[in-house]
Amino acid sequence: MFEITTDKQKRNKKVKIDGYTYDVRKAGAGDSLTMQQAGREITKLGKLTNPTEQDSERIEKLTIKTLQICLGLFDSLGDKEAEQHLNSLDVETLMEVIQQIFEEDNGTVQAS
Repeated sequence: MFEITTDKQKRNKKVKIDGYTYDVRKAGAGDSLTMQQAGREITKLGKLTNPTEQDSERIEKLTIKTLQICLGLFDSLGDKEAEQHLNSLDVETLMEVIQQIFEEDNGTVQAS
């Protein structure tokens, strides 16, 4: 029998990061696309030899937007300390963590 499951909870992983437990959801197609585009633009602007103030402001805006998307993928499960810890992490760290969480090999999550 062919079976389809639409349970969105299967997209979530419960993880412990630096001693705090979070429920992390996988980014949807829209969020992933936005983060990829922002990352490419940040990299491009970061390579400029003489960036303007507008370039720097654009990098800051894109970084904040990406950070907001990343933070939205994490649920601290009501733990205020976990929430504070999460907010202390930079966007690059959060993106690496998200990538590690959802890197799958034969149905198991790999830890690096």
